[in-house]
Amino acid sequence: MECEFSNRMNEVRNIFVIAGPSKAGKSTTVRIIAQKLRQYADDPNDPSVPYPKTDYQNSTGKISREREILVRIKINGLYVGLASMGDTVKYLKNKTFPKLETETPCDYIVCCCRDKGSTREYIEDNYSNRVYKWYPLPKLSIFNETKKKEFEVAETIVQDLIRLLYPMNKYIICDYGDAGIGKSKTLTNVIWHLEKSQNAVRIGDMDLIDDGGGIADKNGHPQSDIYAKYIVNGVKITVCTQGDPGDEQPKRLIESAKWGADVIVCAARDDRNGKMNKETVDNIYESESEFNDETGQSKTVEQRFDNYIKIWSRNFFTDKPIPTNIDGDDLCRKMNLCSAKSIVELIERLYNISIL
Repeated sequence: MECEFSNRMNEVRNIFVIAGPSKAGKSTTVRIIAQKLRQYADDPNDPSVPYPKTDYQNSTGKISREREILVRIKINGLYVGLASMGDTVKYLKNKTFPKLETETPCDYIVCCCRDKGSTREYIEDNYSNRVYKWYPLPKLSIFNETKKKEFEVAETIVQDLIRLLYPMNKYIICDYGDAGIGKSKTLTNVIWHLEKSQNAVRIGDMDLIDDGGGIADKNGHPQSDIYAKYIVNGVKITVCTQGDPGDEQPKRLIESAKWGADVIVCAARDDRNGKMNKETVDNIYESESEFNDETGQSKTVEQRFDNYIKIWSRNFFTDKPIPTNIDGDDLCRKMNLCSAKSIVELIERLYNISIL
C-alpha cells in the first residue's frame, strides 16, 4: 500500500496518524490494531488491553460501531498509546495528547484525524515534526472493501510498530573488489536510488570526500567520493563510496556506528585474484580514526562492529578485453547499475521497507 510520509524530519518520530473522512473506519482500524498488538503485550491480562470481543460488542452482545478506545499497551518495555477518536480538535487537544503524553506517557502514539480540515491542521501545526507516517484511509462505498482496507492499514501500522519496538539486526554491506571495477560508481548509484526514493529522507548534506588524487572523468569533471545518511521508515542507512586504504574509510565507519546506523553500505579493496586488502577489510571489523573533541583537540577513537552482521557484495566485472564493437563505458555503467540495484533490493528485503 502507498503511504503519505511526513515532509519534515525529527529524530523522534513517534506518532502514527490514520487520516480519513467521517465514517471511513478510522476508529475500527485503531481497535483492530489494539487487538493485533495484544499478542505482543508484556502482560496480555492487563485490563487496559482491549479484548477482541469487547471491542465490537456492547453489554447486549450487539455490534457497537460507536465504541471508542483510549488505552496504552506495554510491549517489550515500551508503551504504545491508542486513541480511536479523532474527529474533533477538542478531543485531540483535551483528551488524546494530554492522556498519552502527560498522564500516562507513551513511547509511540496511534491516533486519528480527518483527512482535511481542523483536526489534521491541529496535528500538522503542533506535531508535524513528530509524525512517523500518515496513513490515508479513504471512505469506500462497498462494505467488504471497507473492511479489507481497515485490516490492510491496521496490519501496516502494526508491522511498522513492531519494527520499532523490537531491536533490528544491524548490517554492514561491503562492496569489495579491485581498483577500477566500479565500486564507487556502484555505491553512488545506491545513493542515487535513495535520493530518488519518496520514502527516504537525507539527514544533513552529502559529504564530498577529497581523495587528494585530483582525478577527473573523461569530461574533465573531478570525481569525489561521497558520504551520506538517510532514514527510510525508521531504518537508518549510511553510504560511503570510499573504500581505498587510508583514513577516510575507518572514519566514516565509526561515524556511521556513532550515529546508530542500522545499515552501513561501504567498500573495501581486493585484487582480481580475490586477495583482500587487509587494511580495508580489517576496518569492517574494528576501526580506529582521529576525531576532534568538543575543545578541538584531536583524539583517537576505536570502534568494534561486533553487533553488525557483515554481508559481502561483489560487483559485476569483466576480466577480458571488451570487443571494439561494444561500448565499454556503457557496459560498465549497466553492470554498476545492476550491482547497485541488488544492494538496494537486499536492504528492502532485510527490513521490509520500500526504496525503489
